[in-house]
Amino acid sequence: MSKRKYPVGVRIFVLSEALFGIAVGIFSLVLNLHLLAAGVSETQIGRMNSVSTLLAGAVAVPGGWLAGKMG
Repeated sequence: MSKRKYPVGVRIFVLSEALFGIAVGIFSLVLNLHLLAAGVSETQIGRMNSVSTLLAGAVAVPGGWLAGKMG
């Protein structure tokens, strides 16, 4: 089994993306717990999370198209 060594830039990118993902996950957990403590219902929290995910998906498609056009 050969061990490939990726360029430094690739390794830094992968590490930064992993750390960013962990940070977003922790933030989401803490935010949801804070909202529960503030009296927001689980249904409302679920709807807020759903809206943010749907908006990200809706913006990703035209954003990808625009990035492809601009180069």
